[in-house]
Amino acid sequence: MTATARTDTKTVDWKVWVPGVITPIACFVVDYIMGEYVLGLAPAALLAFAAIGIASLVISRNWRQTAAGLVAVGPLWVVGGLTFVLGIPLAVVSSLLFSLVPTTGVLVAFMTWGLLGLTPLWTGLTYLGEARALTVDQVARHGRLKIALFGLAGGVTAVSLAIAAQALDSHFLAARVAALDQQAPEAWHARLQSLNAYPLCLRYRCRRHVCSHLYGQFGQDPSMLFTEGSDFPGEIGSAFRQAYGLSVSEACRPVI
Repeated sequence: MTATARTDTKTVDWKVWVPGVITPIACFVVDYIMGEYVLGLAPAALLAFAAIGIASLVISRNWRQTAAGLVAVGPLWVVGGLTFVLGIPLAVVSSLLFSLVPTTGVLVAFMTWGLLGLTPLWTGLTYLGEARALTVDQVARHGRLKIALFGLAGGVTAVSLAIAAQALDSHFLAARVAALDQQAPEAWHARLQSLNAYPLCLRYRCRRHVCSHLYGQFGQDPSMLFTEGSDFPGEIGSAFRQAYGLSVSEACRPVI
């Protein structure tokens, strides 16, 4: 072991574990409760990146002397950089939220969401700081060439896994929604219930996809409220209400 290698990484450092593990999970939970404004865009990729980032941080703190410690360098740089970049627009939105003063009952929710909107910057900086420290440590142990090769392999693997997860998720969801066309109207309820059982449907995501599909299928303008009536079979409207607890017009109205 060289003089520059770190030996204290297994100590509990809350300045690392809070922004690196706790706040990413808290952000997803709050976004899920507030309406999936971020998570609903690409849940498979975002969750994959979060899991990879957390796993890489744990490896860096506990098993950095193994081959896994070499590979963790790449994912920490990738996830840290992406999280920081994502945090910039979220920080802007959070700042705007702080300027709003709604009723007292809603203010707490807005402030909570606003605070957690700022945390990706904190998380990103934490991952980048850990990536830099791990890189310096591994270069001291193994040299620049080896750490460059292993780090590159880890980074490429992290990106590939996230892209593959999101591609599979999007393909699966699109195929399930498109399959609704092949079902008789009276079979829609069972199909919608089956679709909603998919974990990454979250609370609103699959409903939004079904709404968009209905708009396209029945020639409605997505920018306008969907009007129930003779434009589509009544069985579909009934199945939709049973599955989501709302009428098509209530559930599919544009959300700001």
